[in-house]
This record gives sequence, structure tokens and C-alpha cells, in this order.
Amino acid sequence: MNSLINSDFKHPSTCAPEDFLDEVSRMINQSIIRNSDGKLRSIALKHFESKGKVLRPIFIRDLALSMNLDLASVLPWAVTCEILHNATLIHDDLQDGDEMRRGKPTTWKEYGAEQAINLGDFFLIIATQDLIKCSLNSKNELLHLFTVMSSRIVSGQVDEFELNKLQTKNNLYQQYLDCIAGKTSSLFSGLALGVGLIAEASKEVLNSLEDIFFQLGHIFQIQDDILDFYGNKQRGSRGSDIKEGKVSFLIVNYLERNPEDFGLLAGILRKKRVDTNENDLKLIEKLFKDNKNLEFCLDHLDQRVNDLRSHSFFVSNTELYNLVNSLVEKVLAPIVEISRLHLKV
Repeated sequence: MNSLINSDFKHPSTCAPEDFLDEVSRMINQSIIRNSDGKLRSIALKHFESKGKVLRPIFIRDLALSMNLDLASVLPWAVTCEILHNATLIHDDLQDGDEMRRGKPTTWKEYGAEQAINLGDFFLIIATQDLIKCSLNSKNELLHLFTVMSSRIVSGQVDEFELNKLQTKNNLYQQYLDCIAGKTSSLFSGLALGVGLIAEASKEVLNSLEDIFFQLGHIFQIQDDILDFYGNKQRGSRGSDIKEGKVSFLIVNYLERNPEDFGLLAGILRKKRVDTNENDLKLIEKLFKDNKNLEFCLDHLDQRVNDLRSHSFFVSNTELYNLVNSLVEKVLAPIVEISRLHLKV
């Protein structure tokens, strides 16, 4: 395929989603090859053979189209966001002890903790290299945004480890929201803000894009927490969050309504991963079922979606409303089957 940067694919109508994603992949591989050799190169290229859902580049492409932007202008930002996302996944898997990602062994599991740290660091270092292709104003703004966004992600990761200590049952819900605001929603809002900066949008539009995609990030993380326990995230087995002692939305929601069970759930979550067994998962599943926890979580998710759809910015921006609605459907698609199977709807 010809490079989008060079261009037969600059006009939105000429570039199919798969072409855009192929170009993002090509540019990532080019950056890896340009900046590495030997074992580092082979590990880095192998990591990107499994692409996952690539939601972030898709969101950038779709948002660019809704703003009538030349897709070539947002490609470097899509590459930056996707490399950053993958860097955080590699470090996250190591810290959490996850052995499977996208149906394959995680980097630390296959190559060791040292190489996982090296690979994650390498991706963070090269993530912004393609931003040199952006205009001077956009480049400076995007580099600053990258720093802010990356810092918030790390802060969210730190907050998660503090949350997972379960030192108190007080204020768990707010702690959880603070955690996902950094870990997940900052990247969602940041990628949208980056597209707005490239489009030289007004301050009002930038603020609205940031807020809308921040909310979308919360919706994504909550559905992802539900999927981990009730669905298949290709992480080897169900309940990985429980096994790694993570305080997910399912746990937070349950304890908000059943604080008397804090000690019981905290005891399971504080176990070492290898000591958490199927009986622990079955006990938690029974507690959730008896207290209709999944229903409450899905209702909460519905309310967040309705709140997002009611955003004041959509009143005069129906095209963006339609786009966000389609993105919400993509985000929630993995748990539609969960609702059907577990709630008989």
C-alpha cells in the first residue's frame, strides 16, 4: 500500500479503515526498525504482530473524518498514541503478573521481566518520533500533550496499586474513579484533544472533545472490568483481575452496597496470585449473583452512556453525536453477549 503521508489516500473518502490501520502498523514497524537492531528489534516487531482491538487509532481516524481532516495529518498522532498504549500494557502486565495478552504469552512471561522493562522503555522513547511530520505548532502542542497524558497514566497506575492495598472500605468508589481517570480515560481524552489541536479547533471544541472522550474512557474501563470476570479477554483464564488482587468496578460496586463483606473480599484479593483458586472465584460469583451485582453494574453503565449522549455539545454537533454513538457501540460490543447469557435479555 502506498504511504498515506505521501499520498493517494489523503482524502477521507479514499481511505478505508483497514488502510488507515495498515498504515499505522507500517509506520510503527518502520520506527522500530529505524531505532533498533538485534534482539530488541525482533522482540519489538513480534509484540506488534498481535494488534488487539486497535481502538485508539480507530477513534482517531473516525474523529478526524468527522472534523473533515486530511487523514495523513493525524497518522503521526495515531502512531504515537498506539505505541504509548502498548508501552503501558507491557509494563502493566509485568507489574500485575499477567501471563497472557491477546491470546499469547506476555512479554515478561516469554522474555523475562528485564526485557519487558526494556521493551516498554523503548516504546516510550520512540513514541513521539513521527510527530516531526506534523506542522510546527501542532508538533509542539502534541509533544506537550504527550507528556501530560503519559504522566497521568503513570499516576493512575500508582493510584491503582494504592487502591489495591484495600487499607479501608471508605471512599473506594472515588478512589476507583481517580485511578481509571489516569490509567484509561486520560489516553482517551488525550487522543481526542490531539485531533482537535491538529484541526486548530476553538477552545470550546477542545474542551468538549476532551470531556466527551474522557467519559468514553470511563465507559470503556467499566465494561472491560465486567468482561474480565464474565467474558473472554484472551488472558488465559477468567477472573484475572481477581487473581492479581485488582479492585475492579465489579468489586467497588458490590462493596458500595454490601460493606459488611469487605473483609471477605479483601481476604481473597490479598492472596498471592498462585493461591487464588477456582473456589474463590465461585464464591465471588455467587455473592455477585445473589446480590444482582452484574445488573447494578450494567445499569450504571447504561446511565453513563445516557449521560454521555446528553452532553450539551451534541445539541449543535449532530455529526459528532453520531460518531460518539457508534464508538460507544464498538466499546460495548464485547459485553452484549454477557448481558444475554447472564441476565437472559
